[in-house]
Amino acid sequence: MNIQHVLSDSFLSLNQPKESFLYAVVSDFLSQSFAVSEIKSFQWLEAALECASKEVYKQIEHGTYLFPTYKERLMGVITDYLVSRIGCSAEQLAEHLELELHRYCATPMECAAGELMSDILEHQAYWLCEFLCFIYCLENHIDTRPNEVYLNGRYSVFADAHNERLKIHQSALRLMERGQIEVNDYKDLELYFADFFMLLFSKDEVLQRRIANGIKVS
Repeated sequence: MNIQHVLSDSFLSLNQPKESFLYAVVSDFLSQSFAVSEIKSFQWLEAALECASKEVYKQIEHGTYLFPTYKERLMGVITDYLVSRIGCSAEQLAEHLELELHRYCATPMECAAGELMSDILEHQAYWLCEFLCFIYCLENHIDTRPNEVYLNGRYSVFADAHNERLKIHQSALRLMERGQIEVNDYKDLELYFADFFMLLFSKDEVLQRRIANGIKVS
């Protein structure tokens, strides 16, 4: 399966968002969910994505209902797009990854692509959803400045957490654009973003080796 090619092509296209199909599916979802003029800031969008709409629900079992958040629905849109690009069903892809991920991986990049796709299928890659929303804010000139921590009273912890995520997104954007990041930014970026993203954009051989050494290749 062409998992590595699809992820590489989709992520590299984000350097030109207006030409990126991956960005387009995110932009379409957000535009249909919120008016651009309604989004006061990136932090506003982060908070809004955690809300659930009563108009959209899932019936899991008889009498059991779930109301997915906007973020969960957006993650589903991203997943559906990437699976369609790979050219199989989500069930076939999940089975392939479960049985063959570590059997046929020849390179750290190939393993990292498979591991990321597994996370995406299981809706465990919310960093990608959040990063794409950050790009959406930049493209639409929505405020992405950090929050004033000490002016938010008992909510200062939320402002501080948002500022930390914002810093990581900014580091990821620099990595995308320049192929390099500050040494001090590496640890946070490594913990938050996937190995595949780091390997794909990094032009630093030392950083590439450090990431690759932590990936098990069969």
